[in-house]
Amino acid sequence: MIYEPTDVLRVGFGLGYADRKREEDNLVTGQRETVDEERGPVVRADLRYTLPEFTVIGNVRWTTASAEDNHFSGSLGGFYALPRGLLTGRIYQQAVGSSSGDEVRVTGATIGLDHDINSVSGVGLDFGWAHQVSLEDDDEPDITRTDLVLSYNYDITATINAEVGYNYQTRKDDPVDANSHRVFVVLGKTFETGL
Repeated sequence: MIYEPTDVLRVGFGLGYADRKREEDNLVTGQRETVDEERGPVVRADLRYTLPEFTVIGNVRWTTASAEDNHFSGSLGGFYALPRGLLTGRIYQQAVGSSSGDEVRVTGATIGLDHDINSVSGVGLDFGWAHQVSLEDDDEPDITRTDLVLSYNYDITATINAEVGYNYQTRKDDPVDANSHRVFVVLGKTFETGL
């Protein structure tokens, strides 16, 4: 259900039911077995508040069909138009599957700044932080990640764009700490399909 009380505010609500099941192969029997199953209602709400220079978008979700005791997840983000660019920010918390197959809770924040140098080029700065906690295995270490991206983009033609940049990432989880440096070049072309 969507409700628009004013021209600048839109609010949505929804109800549902979730059936979450995780299966693994039993190495002894060779059969697939259900190792975790959660069922329950899902309640969600979202909002969008739009002004000429500023927009806020948010959502929240609650369900008992989750491995965690805290059944809430959601995000809140904003976009602020600058005279020659855009400032963005977002905070979030969500339960997702990890590479090991367990459910994890990720809490994080991002902030970004895009600045137009002129009509065909611009620079960008993006920073992100995230903290991951296992919801099913207390022995799994918490993981903290940071991500910094600096980029320069240039419109070669109306449909061809080039971007060069630098990316620095860190990952901290006991007992391993790691960081990486990456330089990237991206060449892109947009197409009109007529659809």
